[in-house]
Amino acid sequence: MMMMSVVWWTLVAAAVAVGAVGVVRGVLAARRRVRFGGTRVVGFFHPYCNSGGGGERVLWQCIHALQAMMTKDNRQAMEIVVFTGDTASPEAMLSKASRRFNLPEFPMAERIRFVRVRSRRLVEAELYPHFTMLG
Repeated sequence: MMMMSVVWWTLVAAAVAVGAVGVVRGVLAARRRVRFGGTRVVGFFHPYCNSGGGGERVLWQCIHALQAMMTKDNRQAMEIVVFTGDTASPEAMLSKASRRFNLPEFPMAERIRFVRVRSRRLVEAELYPHFTMLG
């Protein structure tokens, strides 16, 4: 009976999460059209982008590669948005990433925006002791 209850609540949580993602995507798409005026936008959700670990290296390498593509082909101009919970300034995060991962300076740093996520605590593992690798 206990297992059935866990499965039920897991399914309910998944349904709520899917619905919430749909709502958030709709809101962000509407805001993006207003804010960026049709420019392509690439977003990354990385709540700890200023930590300096392996996952952060992948993030910054990807951002650097996207910016390298933009400089080669100006038609592909895009805004890069990083959703993070870190409170450091954008300049500090970009310079730390360049130093830590031995990357050249970001060629178009003004096209990288950081959106502060106030609810970063919700993605921490201590809140989800079970089924963390499920899905």
